[in-house]
Amino acid sequence: MRSDALVSLSLLPTAEGGFRSSIPVGVFHGVMMFDDKQGYDFRSDIEEPIEPGSTRSLKVAFLSPDEVLPLLCAGASFNVWAGRVVGQGRIIESLRLRQEHRSAASEALTRAVDDN
Repeated sequence: MRSDALVSLSLLPTAEGGFRSSIPVGVFHGVMMFDDKQGYDFRSDIEEPIEPGSTRSLKVAFLSPDEVLPLLCAGASFNVWAGRVVGQGRIIESLRLRQEHRSAASEALTRAVDDN
């Protein structure tokens, strides 16, 4: 699975409105809300169950990465929505921007070598 961002995700405890059970191993489908108006569907490969009330670093891929890319600034906060807020998190790094910068640097190097 392609990864667009590395995030720190904290699930709410069950008593505070979080999930009743852990997120199981497999592909997790969620909605990231950077404000109260717009949600962005994401997917993440879960390698170990994530318990309510715990925090985990995850790589996520967005269904519409070009739409969310401007919001993927390190430190940006978000809520995770599943019919209600079930967690919150912060963007650690935009992997998509890093990949784009790497591609641009590679292209510049190739042009410089070709010019010589």
